[in-house]
This record gives sequence, C-alpha cells and structure tokens, in this order.
Amino acid sequence: RDGGIGKISQIYGETAYSHLFYKGKPHNGIDIEVPIGTPVYAMADGVVTAVDNNDMSSFLKYQYGKYVLIKHDNNLSTLYAHLSMPLVSKGSSAKRGDLIGYSGNTGFSTGPHLHFGVYWAPSITMASKPPANGLVPVGVTVNPEDYL
Repeated sequence: RDGGIGKISQIYGETAYSHLFYKGKPHNGIDIEVPIGTPVYAMADGVVTAVDNNDMSSFLKYQYGKYVLIKHDNNLSTLYAHLSMPLVSKGSSAKRGDLIGYSGNTGFSTGPHLHFGVYWAPSITMASKPPANGLVPVGVTVNPEDYL
C-alpha cells in the first residue's frame, strides 16, 4: 500500500511477519519503504524525549537502530526508527514539518525503511530490552495509519 509517502511494507498489528519474528506479538508501528537518506519530518509539534542508537547489527526484537521519539501535547508520542542520521537532540522542540532526520537501514531491518510508531505517551517507559543496546521506548501503541 502507498501511504502517500512511500509504500507501507508492514502494517500495524498482527501479521505473518510479526508471528515469525516477534514471537507472536503484533508489529507496534508501520514500516514505510523509502530510500536511505529520505528526509523524515515531525508529524506534529512536540518535544524530543529520546534520541538513541541501539544498533547491534543483528536481527533481534527492539533493534530500532538510530531513532527519535517525540512527545506531543495530545498525549501521544511518535517514534521514527531505523534512521541513518537523526538531526535533533533530546529536549529540543520540534514543530510539525520540521526535518528531524534521514531514513536509513539501521537496527532490525531487512531493507531501507522508516518504522513509524505512535504511543500513548503516559504509558511510555524507556526500558532495557536485551539484546538491544541502551534503552528503547516501551508502552501502549495505537495504529499509526490513523495519524498519517
């Protein structure tokens, strides 16, 4: 499917891929096929709450590679993962449409794409999820297609 920004290669929720690679758990976002270096923009105004790189160059759950997490005033947070280059820092403000990074192929990725996730912000904790390096956002997700 085309989300107007690229082909959606994996939808939110339970998929054949999620059953195989995520131990039966649903996919917590959508994957949008885009070439490496495609500009990534903030979905809405907010504050950057995390910028990290947990890339271990392995195909393991929670390997977002380089990612940005933005908290918005509507109690949602958005995750932009598998980036080649984040351009924002933790604590900085982001306005809707601001360039926040470039798409990539880092982390648990079978090809260049953007993983876009939407979380209910009050549920988010930054947790250690071995084998991933560092901390990753964990919490209640909602279907990102509702916010495209």
